[in-house]
This record gives sequence, structure tokens and C-alpha cells, in this order.
Amino acid sequence: MQHKLAELIDAEKTQETLARFRDAVGISAAIIDLQGNVTTSWQRICTDFHGVNPTACKRCIESDTMLANELMQGKRFSLHRCHNGLTDAASPIIIEGEHLANAFIGQFLTEKPDPDFFSLRAEQYGFNKSDYFQALSQVPILDPEALPPLLLFLTSFAEMTARLGLRQLRQLKTEKELRRARLKLEVQNQELHASQEVLNRAQAVANTGNWRLDARHNVLSWSDQTYRIFSILIGSPLTYEAFLAKVHLEDRKMVDRSWQAALYGGPYNTYEVVCFDSCRVSHIDI
Repeated sequence: MQHKLAELIDAEKTQETLARFRDAVGISAAIIDLQGNVTTSWQRICTDFHGVNPTACKRCIESDTMLANELMQGKRFSLHRCHNGLTDAASPIIIEGEHLANAFIGQFLTEKPDPDFFSLRAEQYGFNKSDYFQALSQVPILDPEALPPLLLFLTSFAEMTARLGLRQLRQLKTEKELRRARLKLEVQNQELHASQEVLNRAQAVANTGNWRLDARHNVLSWSDQTYRIFSILIGSPLTYEAFLAKVHLEDRKMVDRSWQAALYGGPYNTYEVVCFDSCRVSHIDI
């Protein structure tokens, strides 16, 4: 497929949807592609504290990397507690058999937080302990058994959105190819028309014409000058019988026999044909 998730989804709309998901169920979620691009709505303890401290942020990245590596090995579900004391869960987003990104749920706790652990983290990172614990109080406590259905919802949402985006990309590509093909055809038609104009002028000067007969469908095509030679209105529908009717009566049987023989592989000779209106056509070839 060779597409990145960022090409298939609307990042801004997805961000809004994840924020609504967080507001509805109290759990933050993220979609992270394999290039590290994030569409997320994390908990405040991560955005305002862990994410702004270099050491704490490094530990968050290590946790996300461990989760992603497990999914790259083919796991459909991964659960990991980071060094900052919070838990994340993730599942892969698969589009047409290709692993494009991961859906994350986090951050959350699986049991009541240990005050001593987080107090130590606040001191280590230099956080205001009161503000830090207020952010900690907003982190949900989840039963791990509730996670798979939530992740299934997120991955289904992401895969549906990406498939729609992929369909739109392919449609745009098809429309672009059709426009290119139409433009090419228009150029070819213009060149053909120009060539036909040159041929028509040359035939008018030489008083000669060209023609083609579709024997299977009995459709006869003449150049403009051939119409003039036979004194027939240019563009009039033609058949072999219409042509034969224009041949002088004395020559008609001879021309027809030669034509019928040519249909079965026989030679077709060159004749001078006299028309009813006394015009003469030299070198009629098949």
C-alpha cells in the first residue's frame, strides 16, 4: 500500500474525536504511527508534568517504545507500566494487512496510587507536589479486563477512518489519471486533425483520394476528396453497394469480381473507373 497514516486521516478531526472519547469515558487515548507522529489527548499529569521534564519524558518514550516493539512482534494487545508509575495499553492498527500505527489507552492506574512513590517522583523532578497530586487524582483507575473492548473500539475507529482516507486517495489518483488520459487524447486528436487537414489539402491539389472498407460491417470510409470525385455530399453514409452503384455499368461486374476475389485472398488490380457523371477516378487500390 505504501501510505502513511498521516496521509489517510484528518489529524485535527481525529484529535477532536479522541478528546470527546476522553471526556465521555474518562480515559485518554492516542494514535501513534510508526514514524512517531502522535494524535493524542493525554492525561494532564503527562502533558503538564511528565512531558515537560526531560528525565520523566524520556521514561515515557521508553514505555511507548516497549509497547510498540511488542506490537511489532505480532501481539494484538500490550500492557505496560512505565517508570513514572502509570499504565498504558496498546493495539496495532492494521490496514489491508499492513501495520500502519498503534492505538494507545493511557494513562491510567490499575490500583490506587502509592502516595510515597509519587511523592518521591515529585521531589525527583522538581514538581509542585500539591499540583502534581491534583493531576494524579484525575488519572482513572481501571480494571485491566475492561481494556480490550476499549482498544477494539479505538482500533476499529482508526481503521475505518484510514480505509475511508485510502479510498479517497485512490479515487483522487484515478481521477488524476483520467484527466491525464483525456488531455493526452485531446492532444492526439488535435494532432490527428492537423494531419488529416494536411492530407485533405494534398489530395485536393492532386485530385486523388483515399478510402477504407470495413468488410465485416460493410462500412465504407472516404476522404473528403473521394466524396468530391464521386460527386457525393461529404459525410454521407456509405457502403460497398453505394460505391459500386457509382461505378460505370460496363466496369461494375469486373470491379465486383475483383473485390470478391480479394476477400478470399486473391489479388485486386488497379483500374480506371468511369462514374455516371463522367468523372474519372484513376488507381483505385485495395
